[in-house]
Amino acid sequence: MRVLILLMSFLLLFSTLSYAKSSSEYDALYANCVDENEPINNMVVAKCSAVVSDKAMAEISRRYQSIHLRFTKASPEALSSFEMSQKAWIQYRNTHCDLAGRYVGQPMFDFCPMKMNAARALELRMLDSD
Repeated sequence: MRVLILLMSFLLLFSTLSYAKSSSEYDALYANCVDENEPINNMVVAKCSAVVSDKAMAEISRRYQSIHLRFTKASPEALSSFEMSQKAWIQYRNTHCDLAGRYVGQPMFDFCPMKMNAARALELRMLDSD
């Protein structure tokens, strides 16, 4: 139980920091892509969002596997919580970005998941850094 509490505290505490860091790392990739494909329009947003999102999702997958392996060996309780948190995050991302797309418009259907994937990749990076 103590591991679970520490894990959840860690994720809550550092999620804001990881989002700030994503602004300098994954956002730079997005900005470079937009600069290379000017003028900006919905197609450029979709293309550049996909490029960055794919990179973030690859990191999420690598980090998830690494953390999953570590928790499998160390703590089945933490593993269960980690799996539930990832499933909940995926549902939240999908629902939130669908709402953002409906409210803001077409570019958000691509841009929102990119931003959230970048932030999640960095959250998992911090969790994987032990």
